[in-house]
Amino acid sequence: MSDELFRPIDPDTARAIEHAGRAVEETAKVAGAVVDADTAATSYTAGVLGRIPHNLFGLIDDRLDHYRIRRWAELCSETREHLNRWGAKEPFEEIIPSVATSLLEVALNETRDGLKQIWDRLVAAARHPGRKELVRQSLISIVKRMDPASTA
Repeated sequence: MSDELFRPIDPDTARAIEHAGRAVEETAKVAGAVVDADTAATSYTAGVLGRIPHNLFGLIDDRLDHYRIRRWAELCSETREHLNRWGAKEPFEEIIPSVATSLLEVALNETRDGLKQIWDRLVAAARHPGRKELVRQSLISIVKRMDPASTA
């Protein structure tokens, strides 16, 4: 074994390294051309379509926001009716934060009448002093998997 720190490069190794370097440079040029072509295609597509995709998703998002706002008003009204019928006095209990997150998300996104009624009652129960401890994540998970009863 040699005590040399660096082994001198022989001419054949030097040529192989130089050849590999040129191959890497050519590959980089080709990759750059592909990126340039992709950028040009993306720019062209953006120019043709303009803001249509953005506006389309914006309209869908706005429609969902408006639905959720209307559903929130309906949910509040139904919750108040249930709490009054069950004899709860104002101010009603706050929903436990760990339950509120999943419960309100599903309740606000439900569109089927039978399931909306179930979610309305669960939200009301979560705000009722004598029933709030009964509304747990496990119950919410079970109701999430339910399908509405058929009306046929």
